[in-house]
Amino acid sequence: MGSKLLHNFFTRTYTRILDIKKCSGPIPFYQQFSKAVINYEKMQPYQLKPSPAEMQAPIIPNTTPTQQQQRGGPAYEVYVMGHSIKDGNQEGFQGQLGACPYSLRVLLLLEERELPYVVKFINLDNKPSWLLKVNPPTGSVPVVKDLSSGAYIVDSDTINDYLEEKIAQDESITEDVKKQMLLGHMSDVAMPAADINGCFFDYLMTTPRGGGEREEERLKEQLQQLEDTVSNEKPYIGGKHPNAADFALAPRVYFAKVGCKEVKEGGGDVVEELFPNVKSWLHRMCGRKSWRNAASFDTESIIGDMKHKMEKVGKKKQEV
Repeated sequence: MGSKLLHNFFTRTYTRILDIKKCSGPIPFYQQFSKAVINYEKMQPYQLKPSPAEMQAPIIPNTTPTQQQQRGGPAYEVYVMGHSIKDGNQEGFQGQLGACPYSLRVLLLLEERELPYVVKFINLDNKPSWLLKVNPPTGSVPVVKDLSSGAYIVDSDTINDYLEEKIAQDESITEDVKKQMLLGHMSDVAMPAADINGCFFDYLMTTPRGGGEREEERLKEQLQQLEDTVSNEKPYIGGKHPNAADFALAPRVYFAKVGCKEVKEGGGDVVEELFPNVKSWLHRMCGRKSWRNAASFDTESIIGDMKHKMEKVGKKKQEV
């Protein structure tokens, strides 16, 4: 992609005016249009201008811009989970991505498409009030703000489809370049092992005394679906090249792999030991430039985040 084309794509003024209606209450963006088809003429993004006080910590900007962020300034603000300890508030830390597969997924989608963005980490133990208004009732992340329209987009599936439509409708991008940037709508791609994240955490929460055989079997069933999908002849879920399903699933499998080995008592590296095709597929995904740019975590931080989440879930169960 030439520098002139990149400049036109990332800095041009959009002539299409979105029909933004005033809303009496906070309406999540994902409830205002279909995930399968996004119609720009009917789309009504939720807009909000947080007060200066609301925009204070615990949001920690990433001050180290990637190559994409340097191309004419960011087009998107991306709010993702920050590591529960190295969240940017302590001296010596600028902020670090937490163990959230959905946050990592959105960063991968932007990096793969070389879209300019700036990362802002959210401390999930101390969420800003504006986030609860944008994505009620829980204020979960990731959330993407499109700086060209002021729209907040929530839910990683919806974010994927939103980016697909913006690229598809951008007349400044040639068709050849679009083919390289488009990864597919979630409704159009096959998604093996779609429940792996829930199955993994259910397994993680079991104890040796409490069994866990059923939860372990469910996790292995999910991994087997992926094992049967990819191979040396079909290196990605998308075929010869990765598609939206690959980038949705890779963070979930990666965190499950690390969690089983490093956090789960008696778990072991399930992927390494039993699923060679998944192992090779994950190696290919982690070797991509987008992964290297986006994955600012390490094994220590993943362990810390998972244990922190397990403690929170355990306390909630005790309260009930």
